Formats: sequence, C-alpha cells, structure tokens
Amino acid sequence: MNVDTLLGAAAVVLATTLVYTLLRRKKVNKVLQQNNTVPPLMLQRSTQLKLTRLQEATQYNEAGQRQLQRLVNDYQNKKISIKEYNDKLDALINKLNIEV
Repeated sequence: MNVDTLLGAAAVVLATTLVYTLLRRKKVNKVLQQNNTVPPLMLQRSTQLKLTRLQEATQYNEAGQRQLQRLVNDYQNKKISIKEYNDKLDALINKLNIEV
C-alpha cells in the first residue's frame, strides 16, 4: 500500500467522523432545547406530596387554606417557578408546624 492510499483512507474516516459528530451534536442540542421547560420530575413529585399534605392539614384552618390557595394560584398562573413554589410550600409547612 502506498502513502497516498493511506492518506486518502484516513481523510475519508476523518470526514465521516466529523459529519457524524456534527449530526449527533445537533440532535442532542435539539433534545436539550426541547426539555429546557420541563420541570425536574423529583421536584414535581415532592411539590405534589407537600401540596397534598398541606391540603389535608389545613382542612379546618381557613387562614392556612387562604395562604395555600394563593400559592397554588400563583403557581398555576405562572407567577412563580416550581422551585419557588416548592420553597414556599416548605415555608408554609414550617409556619403551620405540620408533620410531613
């Protein structure tokens, strides 16, 4: 085998690798961009469990129910993020001294 054949084969392999890498990078970036607005599942589950517990605990506490409803409305109207919502649910749990 001569040097020209080896260099040609190396160039083809290099070009193929570069094209494959670029295509994969585009696909990965597209998936990451699509998932950018999806809340983390564990945070979502934790928030749901806290909300359920607060609803049970404030069943006979009108002030607690109003505070909870305000938080729920703010989250549903996208005034606060899920992270902020979760933190405020934690604060309400602590304020009302509720066992989780």
